[in-house]
Amino acid sequence: MTNPQESTEPADRLAPADRFVLNIFTTALEGGIGYWSICTSKYRWQDAERTGDLSKMGVTVALTEATGTVGPVAWAWDGEGKAPRFKINADVIRKGLEVICAAKGPYYDPNGARTQCEAVPFLDKGTQRVVLNANRDLGDGYDEDGEVDAGVADVIVQVGLFGRVVFG
Repeated sequence: MTNPQESTEPADRLAPADRFVLNIFTTALEGGIGYWSICTSKYRWQDAERTGDLSKMGVTVALTEATGTVGPVAWAWDGEGKAPRFKINADVIRKGLEVICAAKGPYYDPNGARTQCEAVPFLDKGTQRVVLNANRDLGDGYDEDGEVDAGVADVIVQVGLFGRVVFG
């Protein structure tokens, strides 16, 4: 018989910062990046969650578009016409977070549509604010993904992979 005060759920083995990275990874893969990529390897995250080791998290994706929707990009298509492939893992998520959080203006509005960050092309100020707030909340012990929805998770992955927003 189980003591009602004992949890039958396994203890969370992930530190809040790692849980944040894992949440962004799964949000991006399950709803954020599917319009520009397709998984070409097994999408792995369960072992990372179970063990607390984010090196067990990752996926390889192939592009489904030859050019970015916010500007032309030269992709290295192989000689057989296969789409470029990219590995998404905890390091990509962390790099995207780091670049977005460190980006400083000036912000400019080239088309009169949105205010964008000059340091990270096509990163809009609103998306950066969401990432900064979620990252700040994390430092206060907040261990969920907060306002980091699929669209914001997509931007984090793109900035981590490409150094800028390519698809949008």
